[in-house]
Amino acid sequence: MEKILNYSYNDKSDELNISFGKPKESILLEVGDEYYLKLDPKTKEICGITVLHLRERAKKSRKERICPLPLKGRFLPLYRLKKLLPK
Repeated sequence: MEKILNYSYNDKSDELNISFGKPKESILLEVGDEYYLKLDPKTKEICGITVLHLRERAKKSRKERICPLPLKGRFLPLYRLKKLLPK
């Protein structure tokens, strides 16, 4: 099922939020240096991504005009993902 990609940027907290479909309450799971996957609390499906300190990251890569998001497109099977979640 296709979902619309939504995003918002909070200038005060310098935070980028990307949602797959309509934004909703979620569990955050840190997967890198202040990169978070947003998980649906009921299904544990990935429903978005949060990136902290986006402005600082962009300043560092300004020469390239690209702000890389170092996330891989490989998704964990649900049973492995559940092992990473806090109880």
